[in-house]
Amino acid sequence: MAEELGLPMKKVEVCPGRIIAIITWVGSRPELKSVVLNSHTDVVPVYEEHWKYDPFAAVKDEHGNIYGRGSQDMKCVTI
Repeated sequence: MAEELGLPMKKVEVCPGRIIAIITWVGSRPELKSVVLNSHTDVVPVYEEHWKYDPFAAVKDEHGNIYGRGSQDMKCVTI
């Protein structure tokens, strides 16, 4: 996505096999303070037998609890 938008990206191997991407998007007023967004996009397997509800259904129960894969994850920051 960084390449598509023409944004500079630096890849850093923080430990063997673990690479992070640092993407810079300079604003229209670069003299202002920076904003840092930190997130992860890893994916782990789903074992449906360990779920009370379908992990891909995004179920809200009678107490207002939301059950769904990624409902308490960090992907909203990446988006």
